[in-house]
Amino acid sequence: YYGECLAEHGNKLTPEHLIINANAYVADDRAQALKEAGPYALYFNHTLFSHGNVTEVNVQQQHGYVSAQVHDYVRPENRAALSGDRARFRESTMQDLERNELLAWGAPDEVRDKLIEQAEAFGGNTLLLSFNRGAMPSDMFMAQLRRFGQEVLPALQAHEVTGLPAAVLA
Repeated sequence: YYGECLAEHGNKLTPEHLIINANAYVADDRAQALKEAGPYALYFNHTLFSHGNVTEVNVQQQHGYVSAQVHDYVRPENRAALSGDRARFRESTMQDLERNELLAWGAPDEVRDKLIEQAEAFGGNTLLLSFNRGAMPSDMFMAQLRRFGQEVLPALQAHEVTGLPAAVLA
């Protein structure tokens, strides 16, 4: 729908229009990333996010915060990922994190490849990354930023998404 609106006004949807949100954590491997960052992600899900945010669209609609058409621009099969029951966050487990294929957590090459894969899959040339979901200690957070900057960021900056996937264009 966004692409259609752009076209109606003489513009074209490009990878520069789309921003991909992702969570990254660089470690020696995925198991280490889960062990180190997992507890903070669960704290975020259980305590911070699920109690301070209303994620259910039906509740937002009841209070007049959003219209019934708020997610019409998103394909129906993807809408559940946008707004879900807060219990989904409150009841998340380490096993849920382990199964979450969207998390770019692991060795530097795994993180790089996952972020590039997501950017290419959605056709977005800009990544909006979060590194601290929860109350991660400052020294751990700063070390993570440095490691990401040294071991992953150069390859991401060198990569450019040049086209949109067929699913986006359809």
